[in-house]
Amino acid sequence: MCYPLMKMTLTTNMKFIGFLSILFITVLFGCNSDNAKKPDNVITKEKPKSELDVETNLIEKYLEEKGIEGQKTPTGLYYKIDELGVGEKVVEGKTVSFHTTGSLLDGTKFYSSVSDGQPLEIIVGQNMVISGMEEGLRLFNAGGKGTLFLPSSLGYGNQGFGDNIPPNS
Repeated sequence: MCYPLMKMTLTTNMKFIGFLSILFITVLFGCNSDNAKKPDNVITKEKPKSELDVETNLIEKYLEEKGIEGQKTPTGLYYKIDELGVGEKVVEGKTVSFHTTGSLLDGTKFYSSVSDGQPLEIIVGQNMVISGMEEGLRLFNAGGKGTLFLPSSLGYGNQGFGDNIPPNS
């Protein structure tokens, strides 16, 4: 069984009205290779893992393989802050504008506001972007840079999105 985790590399140029900032966000996509069928005669006492547990393991394995030291929030969002930023904190009700590029872990891009030449602009707290991106934006001040790694529950969940983002990504 495949448990995809979307890799969404979001290069974000974020600004409050009057503040310019840059944010780099990554969400990942992968398949769990530990799902080989066990022989029927083998009895296991393992508790079945939740999808979030499986995805958490995939994110942690990805971070380890890439040598990335990430931190984890209570929701399962992993992040790495390269530059916190020196401007205002991103808080609910603030309008932020940012460029973002989304791609799968294999590097396949599925969205880029950079390529489109048009940054996204949202009001934080209005559910205008996936919850993981909104949560991640709040970790930074204006001018910050970093990377986010999201489980599917903070992305598009079991619905996926369009033809390019599979379910559970």
